[in-house]
Amino acid sequence: MQPLPRRDLDDQKRIFNYRLTRACQYVECAFKILSTKWRVFMSSIQMNSGNATLVILACVLLHNFTRIHDASTDAEFGLNMTSLVILDLSRLGRPGTAGLAFQELYADYFCRPEGALSWQLDGIRGSR
Repeated sequence: MQPLPRRDLDDQKRIFNYRLTRACQYVECAFKILSTKWRVFMSSIQMNSGNATLVILACVLLHNFTRIHDASTDAEFGLNMTSLVILDLSRLGRPGTAGLAFQELYADYFCRPEGALSWQLDGIRGSR
């Protein structure tokens, strides 16, 4: 999924872009942690998608297990959160019709009481 074009966005669409970008940052950070700890993520996984899914789940479970049972910190693995690359997703290709429908669905959800976060308006107003 890609952010909406940055021209003439109302608050609902700005919130969608803001929340999508933050979600991408968390995914990038999680992948950085996993790939630092488990070498299988250093290149493309050479197996069928079913087995690849199992390998990914196993790595996530093992990571969580070691975080709970081991006193080691992310600093031991050389992670520096400020060095993570944050992608500008607005430069990627145009989304298809299905992608646009999902964007609208999420943009609407993020602005309803059950999907809104207390800090999201501060996030978009601080980035204008």
